[in-house]
Amino acid sequence: MSTNESSTDGFTTDTGPFSIIPEWLLDSHISDKAVRLYGTISRYADSTGYSWPSRRTLAKRMNRSVVSLDAAMKELVDNGVVEVTPRFTKDGDRDTNGYHIRRTKPKKL
Repeated sequence: MSTNESSTDGFTTDTGPFSIIPEWLLDSHISDKAVRLYGTISRYADSTGYSWPSRRTLAKRMNRSVVSLDAAMKELVDNGVVEVTPRFTKDGDRDTNGYHIRRTKPKKL
């Protein structure tokens, strides 16, 4: 069995890790690029919806430039789907952003 396969009661799947996209987001006016970014951020999120991957990591996972990623992020933030929080090291230097994804439909949509 490969590292992406799992077995339960003799049933084998090869889905590996995945993200769930809420129906309200799929049915919204949000662009496909922004929906894909939501799913990518979700892959890193903990049980509260918080994660902190770098912009470069997110862009690489999406096969996009950081500039393209920033445009999609702005769309998510402007619509209340994602909240971005700057993070800093112990020395006060800028670190990766923190991202909190909404799992319930925001009022803006």
